[in-house]
Amino acid sequence: MDQTSLRLRRLKLEVISRLKTLSSGLHQGYFGTPGFDYKGPRNFVPGRDKLSDVDWYNSRRRGKLIAREMEPEVGLRLGLVLDQNAGMSVAAVASKHDTALRVFALLAYAGTAEDDQAGALITATDEVHVGLGHTERHGDLLVAAAASCPAPEGTPHRLHHGLMAYPAVFPSDSVAVVISDFRSPRWREELAILSSSPGVSEVMAIQVVDRCELGLEPRTKLVHWRDPITGRSRTLNGSDADRRGDYAEAGKTFLKDTAKAIARAGASHLVLRTDVVQDDERLVDVMERFLMSRRLQEGGGYARSA
Repeated sequence: MDQTSLRLRRLKLEVISRLKTLSSGLHQGYFGTPGFDYKGPRNFVPGRDKLSDVDWYNSRRRGKLIAREMEPEVGLRLGLVLDQNAGMSVAAVASKHDTALRVFALLAYAGTAEDDQAGALITATDEVHVGLGHTERHGDLLVAAAASCPAPEGTPHRLHHGLMAYPAVFPSDSVAVVISDFRSPRWREELAILSSSPGVSEVMAIQVVDRCELGLEPRTKLVHWRDPITGRSRTLNGSDADRRGDYAEAGKTFLKDTAKAIARAGASHLVLRTDVVQDDERLVDVMERFLMSRRLQEGGGYARSA
């Protein structure tokens, strides 16, 4: 078993352990305890129904006691969109691809617990679809699919294709989680369309960034970049204070513009720095706080960073 597989195995055990301490299942632990959906009115049955079950409005209209028929709420359906563009290989400490894969694995393992279901749409050289499932084995299948298809060098951005395909892959009511660096030039409009799709109850955007995209290390003198998508190279003199300042400002502007676009789409937003969430326990802590905190929000559209 290679190092990536071993690390994902440890992460799986950590997630399962956390869920057991919270409650059972991702829906109950992170998204709130499932309740009951209103099915419709029916005749009141003495001895079976309680007064609290009475539908007083319909009872007055019909001149007899009418009860509310309730049915258990369906467990969470989680659709994971993982962006595997070649630019995710960027790394100062840990690659964006590695961090995105761990986030994906965390949600896949949690999303296949108890009555919840999870599926995946992975954008690499092409789109890879894995349908909804709710067993531990299905969680392993999702993670194996994601780990086996990173985009090779030169693979263009395909996130917008994944967002466009989502409603067809997950047609029933679901929560969409998009894991990406959001550097694709065409995702904004598609994310807004996805958020307004009738089969999508909520969209969460998890943005993975590397610290080298936000600023240069203090002692950096000369930096060489090669774009893994276009193959173009660039050199920057880190000793030039103005250049360093411009570079850092460009990183801040990108984060702000991305946050605004995600908020306009009505999605909740989490920014993960690869160097901050290297440790699995730290990653689980950050994700847990994000998922729990969004239960207190109405309508999403807010951002958190780690």
